[in-house]
Amino acid sequence: MRTTDQSELVPLTERLTGIQAVRTVSAAAVVLTVLTMGERLGDPWIGLVPLVVGHLAATWVLELVRRRSGRRALATVSWLLLADGIVLAVAVTTTGGPTSPLVGLVYLHLVAVTLLTSYRTALRVAAWHALLLVGAHVAPSAPAEGDAVPIAVLVAVSYLVLAGATAALAAVNEGALRRGRQDLAALVELSTELEASLAPDDLATTAVGHLRHRLGRPAAAVIVRDHRRWSGVVDGGRGPVGLESEAAVDAVVIRAASERAPVLVRELSPDDDPFLHRLLPGALNVVVAPLIADGQHLGSAVVVCGPSARTGLSQASLASLSQTASMVALTLRNSRLVAELEALAGRDPLTGLANRRAFDDALEAEVARARRAGTPLSLVMMDLDRFKEVNDVHGHQVGDEVLRQLGVALATAARTGDVVARYGGEEFVILCPGCDSDQSLAVADRLRRAAEQVTALPVTASAGVATMPPHATDGSALVAAADLALYQAKDAGRDRAVRLAVGSLTVTPAVHNG
Repeated sequence: MRTTDQSELVPLTERLTGIQAVRTVSAAAVVLTVLTMGERLGDPWIGLVPLVVGHLAATWVLELVRRRSGRRALATVSWLLLADGIVLAVAVTTTGGPTSPLVGLVYLHLVAVTLLTSYRTALRVAAWHALLLVGAHVAPSAPAEGDAVPIAVLVAVSYLVLAGATAALAAVNEGALRRGRQDLAALVELSTELEASLAPDDLATTAVGHLRHRLGRPAAAVIVRDHRRWSGVVDGGRGPVGLESEAAVDAVVIRAASERAPVLVRELSPDDDPFLHRLLPGALNVVVAPLIADGQHLGSAVVVCGPSARTGLSQASLASLSQTASMVALTLRNSRLVAELEALAGRDPLTGLANRRAFDDALEAEVARARRAGTPLSLVMMDLDRFKEVNDVHGHQVGDEVLRQLGVALATAARTGDVVARYGGEEFVILCPGCDSDQSLAVADRLRRAAEQVTALPVTASAGVATMPPHATDGSALVAAADLALYQAKDAGRDRAVRLAVGSLTVTPAVHNG
């Protein structure tokens, strides 16, 4: 049995205030009717005004007592509804029975009770009104008025029909509102989960789980494009599974992106939709919604409806799919923007190499990795010879071009996995994981010769090399040792690489000493 979330209910005080407002309007209508029709109503109307006003006053007193006491007093509310029925029955019977102008107040009371309490209470109150109305006309003391009894029965039946119809319509409206609140809550929950997922695969996994549970379908998938590579995550009830491909974009994905709306296909073609066909083999009745943010097509959210053509998505489910796709697209776009900003924050704007901050982070990580694995870690510190003269003679623009070309040359000459960074000014550092002391000198000399390939101006470079171990036991000591070796290379005449050794220095001959 479904339990109703208390947050979905209108507070009891507001409901009772609404019913009390209906009582006030009804009492005013009775008084007005009596004042305008008093002469035609005869003697019975004389006691009608005190009855109605007294009942209204009593209900206000009880309501004020209930509010001050802080008690729900639901039993009192039920008795007051029954009392309302008696007062209205007396008013209607006194002012003409089924043809009374006050019959509309009974309908108003029924609608208010239906909307503000529950359909069960409304049906009980409707039956109570009908019983009172029919009883008043079939009682032995009731005056014989021809067709009054059949009319009273018809009016009594209309009470029940009105209460049932109002309850049915209210249930439809409340169901739509409840679904809207649930969708909003689901989107808020999805937003929170997406914010905690930074990588595209994590975003896709989070979105896939949300789609399956929210739409209740046998399988869902999210595919994301990163440059030319496509990655997809699918959940078919056994947990998320990933797949990657560099194949051409699927036809249904292109169609959804061009239409900027969900697209339904009966089945996926291995020729036209190779990636989705591999990701969702044998899927039928597939809905593909594009992931578009800032005009960019980032991927697609996919839902498998099932083998039957009748298992397609409703308009509400399509709206949910579109909302989820929009939120995933925006989060994915934001994630990529953050990644781009972080990459820019770690890059030197002139050379495109890692900057000092990124180098420090890499040094800390590589030192920790070398300690765990027991592998060597070498550092090459390189400096352009007499670079100040380049700036003084040729200008800073030429000097900047020399640095830019040097950055490209070093990045090209470095090994895969090496970290090349601009350390400051004309100084560069190259972090070489897995490179021992003997290998480091050859690496440094190769990098130093790469500096001579700069075409803006003929330049030479000096390099200092240190390795952990034996020259250092941590990152700071490694940098200090390489820096010391660089100074020794400068003192030895520049245009050379010096490896710091325990008790001695090893110097490679300069290629050019001019």
